Amino acid sequence: MLEPSDSQECKDFTRLAFDISEQFDTPVMLRTTTRTSHGKSIVTLEEPVTGLPIPKLTRNAAKFVMLPGNARSVIRLSKSGPSSSRSTGKIFPSTAWK
Repeated sequence: MLEPSDSQECKDFTRLAFDISEQFDTPVMLRTTTRTSHGKSIVTLEEPVTGLPIPKLTRNAAKFVMLPGNARSVIRLSKSGPSSSRSTGKIFPSTAWK
């Protein structure tokens, strides 16, 4: 989660959020406060990124929809066993514990 403090950081963090999302294949949230959302300031623009390939939409409900049937197949592992671990952040299929 990224939390910008001014208009320039909002613009910069938006591009950074897309880069992080592409690199780690995970959603990245950009959290803005009321002060940031209603503020007005000068922002320096960069050149737009060109030459990117056209993205392809692939439907993968097991990855993007965390209903109980889909969530059972993905668990977080830590040293103590299958639990939500913020320390490792690694995701393994549930077959690793069988």
